[in-house]
Amino acid sequence: RVRRGFAVLREMPRRTLQEAFGLCNDNFQLDELILWARNAFVTVTMGNYPYASDLFGQGLPGWPLKAACEPRNFQQLAPVEFLAKAVGSYYNATGTVACHSINDEYRDCADQTGCGSLHSAWGRSWDV
Repeated sequence: RVRRGFAVLREMPRRTLQEAFGLCNDNFQLDELILWARNAFVTVTMGNYPYASDLFGQGLPGWPLKAACEPRNFQQLAPVEFLAKAVGSYYNATGTVACHSINDEYRDCADQTGCGSLHSAWGRSWDV
């Protein structure tokens, strides 16, 4: 279902993607959305421990990859909606995020620990 979600992203209207992923506005590049969504799976995979942990993000449950890929309550959703819920299980694991800003939550050039992001001590001018 996740693969099908990624496969149809380019076919979806911008407004549909904004609503499905809970984005704060429609000012996003599709490639950025895809990388942002992919980043959720990369990060959750690194923190896929059998116990809850805040190491890779606040509020992640035990086995967060399984939690993201097998949300029992979302089986009836269309592929892009299923993908959005799975991605949201990482970016909004605490349930407190009102909407997502890709530029605030993801930097393409940064590694998974955030060492290269603009807001860290190691950030560089090209990280903007």
